[in-house]
Amino acid sequence: MPASRGTDEIGLEPRRLRGGYRLYFNRVRLGSLPAPTDEVPWIERQLRLSDARLVVVALEWNNDADRAYLFADGMDVRDGTAIHARRSQAPSPVDPFDKLVRSFVASAPATAVGAGVVGTGLAAVEAVAISPLLIIPGAIAGFLFGYSLVALYARMITWLGSKHHWRLRTRRIVLSLVTVGPLIGIVAVASLLTH
Repeated sequence: MPASRGTDEIGLEPRRLRGGYRLYFNRVRLGSLPAPTDEVPWIERQLRLSDARLVVVALEWNNDADRAYLFADGMDVRDGTAIHARRSQAPSPVDPFDKLVRSFVASAPATAVGAGVVGTGLAAVEAVAISPLLIIPGAIAGFLFGYSLVALYARMITWLGSKHHWRLRTRRIVLSLVTVGPLIGIVAVASLLTH
């Protein structure tokens, strides 16, 4: 970066153990910056340098990597873009709960089929114990039960994900209850079938 007395050097060095970056000015450590994340995708730090220029170092999370910017007197030193324009283009924060909901919904079809297969096996074993003629109806009922349980669970998670006006803690508590509820139901049904 040009300076009145020559060229200044501003550097970022990744911190291995604690995450984020060390910040250097002319090889002298000035402090650190946390790494941007989905929840906080734009992080910046103002530095008042020795020639009294205001410099802003900014980090942006962009899908798969951090991107660094350096602004001197409000302008990007690489391409002259104003800092307010660059800020306005930064990614929007992603709620960690929304991310969890999206990942679950994406995996729900495969999970539902898996639950159906497990239900098929369990129900077939139970049906054979009652009567060999019940193996096919039992297997079909077991598949439908397992598949439907996960499909219903996915609908509940999607509904819960839409409740952005609820506090994050409330959504997490309800998610925990929704997660444990079907498991308790499965255990209860299994114990009734085996007695």
